[in-house]
Amino acid sequence: MRAKKEPIDINEFIDNHPHPLKREIKEVRKIILACGADITEHIKWNAPSFCYLGDDRITFKLNKNDVVQSGTQYGILCDMEEINANTVQRSYRMSWR
Repeated sequence: MRAKKEPIDINEFIDNHPHPLKREIKEVRKIILACGADITEHIKWNAPSFCYLGDDRITFKLNKNDVVQSGTQYGILCDMEEINANTVQRSYRMSWR
């Protein structure tokens, strides 16, 4: 049986991370968390990750020193509606389930 992991303090994690853009990381984190009470966070792939109703939605990628990157996870948890099918470059709208 695996031991349960202790929760990680996200502020402490960022403070101890070697990434040089910590101030920017903290500002973006603050904006994401202000989006609603249903937003939670944890560490995933050695970076802060944000969940909506318990499902991962946005994860920072901190392996480059000159930028703060993020990625979204949606997989089967969203509906893709094609909104611009008659053009060369199609557009889609994502709706979270």
